[in-house]
Amino acid sequence: MKKFFILLLMSSMLLSQVACSDKTVSQDVEVNSNSEVNSEVDSNSEVDSNSEVEAAEKDNNSNISEVNNDNDAKEEFEITVSTFNLAEANNDANNSKFEIVEPMYNLPEDKQFNIKLNLGNEPFDDFLIEECFGVYTDRECENKLLAVVKYDKKTNTITIKPDKESWAMYPREGIESDNNRTWGSLQTYYLLINHDVLATKVTQLEKPKRMMFTIASKIDIPTVTAKPNKEGNITLHWDSIPEATEYKVYYGGQFKMKELSKTKANEFVLTEEEYRETSMNTLLSDVYDYAVVAVKGNDESRLSNVIKGVDYMEIAPNKLVEIGMSFTDDDIDSILELPRNVDVQMQKYLDNDWLVKSFPVIWDFDTVVENEFGTEYYNGKVLGTTFNIKYIPYHEHPTAEEIAEFNEVDNGVSNAVTTDVDEVIDIPNAPSNSENAEIPDSDSQSDITQIVTEPENEVQKTMEIAIAEGMLNHNNEIDLSAYKESGDSIYLRDVLGKVCTQYPLILDEKNVKFDFVNKRLLVEYEFTKEEMVKKQKAIQDKVAFVVNSVIKPDMSIEQKEQVLHDWLVDNSQYHEEILEAYLDGTDVSLIAAKYADSFNPYGILINGVGVCQSYAESYKLLCDAAGVPCVVASGTLGSVPHAWNKVKLDNTWYHVDATNNDNDGAMPYAVFNASDRLVATDFAISKTYVIDSELDLYLSDKDDKDYYKMNGNFAESELQLKELLEKNLKNGQDFCIKIIPDISDDTIIKLLGESYQEYGTKPSEKVLLGKMFNILGVKYTD
Repeated sequence: MKKFFILLLMSSMLLSQVACSDKTVSQDVEVNSNSEVNSEVDSNSEVDSNSEVEAAEKDNNSNISEVNNDNDAKEEFEITVSTFNLAEANNDANNSKFEIVEPMYNLPEDKQFNIKLNLGNEPFDDFLIEECFGVYTDRECENKLLAVVKYDKKTNTITIKPDKESWAMYPREGIESDNNRTWGSLQTYYLLINHDVLATKVTQLEKPKRMMFTIASKIDIPTVTAKPNKEGNITLHWDSIPEATEYKVYYGGQFKMKELSKTKANEFVLTEEEYRETSMNTLLSDVYDYAVVAVKGNDESRLSNVIKGVDYMEIAPNKLVEIGMSFTDDDIDSILELPRNVDVQMQKYLDNDWLVKSFPVIWDFDTVVENEFGTEYYNGKVLGTTFNIKYIPYHEHPTAEEIAEFNEVDNGVSNAVTTDVDEVIDIPNAPSNSENAEIPDSDSQSDITQIVTEPENEVQKTMEIAIAEGMLNHNNEIDLSAYKESGDSIYLRDVLGKVCTQYPLILDEKNVKFDFVNKRLLVEYEFTKEEMVKKQKAIQDKVAFVVNSVIKPDMSIEQKEQVLHDWLVDNSQYHEEILEAYLDGTDVSLIAAKYADSFNPYGILINGVGVCQSYAESYKLLCDAAGVPCVVASGTLGSVPHAWNKVKLDNTWYHVDATNNDNDGAMPYAVFNASDRLVATDFAISKTYVIDSELDLYLSDKDDKDYYKMNGNFAESELQLKELLEKNLKNGQDFCIKIIPDISDDTIIKLLGESYQEYGTKPSEKVLLGKMFNILGVKYTD
């Protein structure tokens, strides 16, 4: 048997798990929950809620889970927005930097705006004109264009028109001429007015007025989204334009866009196929933006919305840290020592080095592969990538018994499978040409003084709440005519992304469109309203039952957070059939249609099974009911879609991942009150879970409440790690230590090897190691 330190050199260990599962490892490699070390980890903070609920559960569960109750069908039932959701919805309204002006659509590319002022004898100074008027390419009005803004004292009028050279307006090479005075290649722009038009002297506004306007296009313009495909390559997706014969993909920046490729498909993968075995995302760069146009004959549409490469570097795999990785039976004694995870270099360069993340490996021992030289080997597929690693049995193939033992250990690939909000929201960046024909002609309004001086609409609720209430009550049409901002489809999609994520009792949204003419949301659902109401009622009853059972009047927010988390973990299972279908290549939309309830809180709370989305939404509902501030977070784990939570404690947000904490105690509370830096090695958070302007409100910048920090098994330096290894190894029991990402795996292996040789007291044949979510787990086996 090889010595212990040889096991330490394995690049990834048997306990490793990357995503959502109801079990991390099988019983023979579980961390001993009765050990002295784990008793320390669990002390002072864990509150056992399961025993208090168990007896009542038997009497009540059947009544709660029964959805075909005749009384429920007749009952009039309306869902209201929670107090927490209501407060959070006002964040965007209260923090908005702008007053919204009614949008203008389908304008000519050289459109000039005139604004009549009311100034007396105090005219504009030239420098003030630039401060008070401008045109931008982004909603936050940070990317300013070189527009021509002039003040005519005689007519008391401001004119705003495009610069002759279309500077910084994403001009397409060979399409936009340097001599044309146009607003460039984009479709959507924002006019900012920071002067009180009705004032008799120059007066800047407390909130500048912002008006979105769109430029006409001969052909309808694609609306583009970007996300990893199943192999982890960032892929551009767009809606089909019926009149288009093909599409062009452009890349570049605001000063020039060049043609990258042509395609007849509705997607484009940002990688070069010839490099797929060794490199991924080879066409993705943080210095490039990407856009798509529809082509018909010699004409092409204006550019789609711009996809910024820099936003996707963190979730884009590039290559294996160790290219050409392979193992032989000369390297290892048993296939049990094969890595379950490998390190993958991402496209993001961070702190003078490339970002590295751990990805799971699926070993296929059912298929023997033979190369051109006759050498037989087995493939290990690196999930979420195009990469494979190999095991070459030079001397003898693994036996059926060895393979069975290997498969008894959890593969560590129970990845999150979530629905995609982008696939639900079917709203283009601007009205189609057919819709434009029904909208009053904006082109005739060169003088926009009346438009920009109209007062804001007085509304009783935010647009977010209006949409949420309508969808919670299964309305097929939701009137948004009172909200000027609804005409800004980029913002509307942003709000819808938040609503579909943060209001878990919206169970079954299927498709959302927008009627630009009448300003109405048009919503399709999976269930009938009667079916949905029964499910909502059952969920709310179960939430009330759980909260009343485990929450005590004198509990702190932290205690409430933990007992609800523990109840969820103790009473839930990951839906394995969904994982199997996903790994077999079934499209997520088809899986979600078949197992719809496992993608919403009904799955976990009523059926007891679900995917990470169901865990996260269930936890939010429990927290909302108990007064614990909580949001659903979404993003990726590795390169696979995932959902988890953030909880607010003492004015700071922390990550909680109930799905990955549901691991039979192998690594208890793996992600419980973790900071952004602690989850960054595995997670990448998306922007869709809240409104873009709110993202900074949810930063997680403290480690003080991390479970392992609170319980004394948290290493913030090499010295602390060495001390914790010494303490735990002397005990001779299985243990877990959370380690900050700054300490490299090589350093961890070195210190563990040195510490074991000096302090190891247990005479075991093997020591199994694992590391997930920056937690080092050590398991003794006889």
